Amino acid sequence: TLSKAEWSVKFLKEFFGGMKASEVSTDKVKTYIEKRMGDEMSNASINRELAALKRMFHLGAQCTPPRVNLIPYIPMLKESNVRKGFFENGEYLALRDALPEDLKPIITFAYHSGWRKAEILGLTWDKVDLKEGAVRLDPGETKNEEGRTLYMNDELLDEMRKLQGNRHLGCPYVFHRDGK
Repeated sequence: TLSKAEWSVKFLKEFFGGMKASEVSTDKVKTYIEKRMGDEMSNASINRELAALKRMFHLGAQCTPPRVNLIPYIPMLKESNVRKGFFENGEYLALRDALPEDLKPIITFAYHSGWRKAEILGLTWDKVDLKEGAVRLDPGETKNEEGRTLYMNDELLDEMRKLQGNRHLGCPYVFHRDGK
C-alpha cells in the first residue's frame, strides 16, 4: 500500500507527468484542483498535494543551474478542519460510567488531554512521568510534528497510577488489552 505522500505524488504525476515545468501554469493547477475536488477529496488532502507540487518547483529552482526558471502561482484552498464535538463534563461522566472497565481510562485520558486517538492509543510508559505528573510527546510524534507536554490533573493522575499498578510486564503501552 502507498503512503499518503506517495498517493499525492502518484496523482500529481498522472496529471502533470507529460508536461515540462514551463508548461505548468496557474490555470493548469486550478484545473487540477477542480479535478481533485471532483474526486471528492478534502481541501486538506488537496492542499497536501499542492504543497508537494510547490516543493518540487522550489527544489528545481534551487539547483545549479536552475531546472525551473519560473514558479507558477499555486493557490491553496481554505481548510476548516477545526475539531468539533467537545463533551461537557456531565456528558463525559455519563459516557465514562457506561463504558466497560478497560475503556474507562482511555476516555478519561481523552477527555482531559484532548489528544488524538492515535496519540492516546500509541502512548508508551516512557512518555509518562508520574512523579512530575506529566505526559510528554516529543517533536515528530504528533500530527503537527511539535512536541507536547500534558500536566495531569488529580483525576487523570489517579487513573494513570492505577494503570501503572496493573501494568503488564513487557508491554510498553499505557492503554492495552491483556498486554496487546
